[in-house]
Amino acid sequence: FLPFTEGYPSPTSIEEQKRTSIAVSLDEPDAVWALAVGKVGGGDGLVGIYKSSDTGKSWERKCCGDSDGGVPSVTNKNIMEWDCDGENPGGQYYYDLALGVNPNNREEILTGGINLWLSRDGGASMKCHSDFIYRRNPETYVHADIHDIHYVNGNLWVASDGGIYMSNDNLESFQKKMHGLHGTDFRGFDVGFFNDQIMVGGTYHNGTMLQENNIYEN
Repeated sequence: FLPFTEGYPSPTSIEEQKRTSIAVSLDEPDAVWALAVGKVGGGDGLVGIYKSSDTGKSWERKCCGDSDGGVPSVTNKNIMEWDCDGENPGGQYYYDLALGVNPNNREEILTGGINLWLSRDGGASMKCHSDFIYRRNPETYVHADIHDIHYVNGNLWVASDGGIYMSNDNLESFQKKMHGLHGTDFRGFDVGFFNDQIMVGGTYHNGTMLQENNIYEN
């Protein structure tokens, strides 16, 4: 891999590979998969998906395009970006990044960034499987900013900024698994100086919330 910078560097840093997520599958125990991201070759987002079949001694690039990084295009997808066409630079790979390989099928690979991307041919092709815009495909919707992907007892679990989602039908649909659990990350909060029944809070990624007496507004 290219030089790796630990932690969460700024997306405006100099050109370099920044983060890597790895995964293995019981279906091929000597194989290691790696999802590398950063700013490489004039591109910003995906550097590549790589596979080692010999426990890390050697590596082969599996996706996406003909070279590491590079400018996104139809033939050089950036699966870290916001849109599902993968033809634009950027993304939030310095914040959210996940990789999973099906323990029962070495050919099924899932990557998480803003959207969930799926390959069922060992990385030869990648499809945007879950769009973070709900109305585009409600059945397979998963909230944006994906941090973890796990296969458990034949089911797929995805953890994101918006909660936990599970698929038990071969990724045909996802169910929310955080009912009854409510949490909001506030970046700032205060009450009115003259009226302590007025409260305002600014949340992380989810707007501003206001309470005035018994009236709540988001």
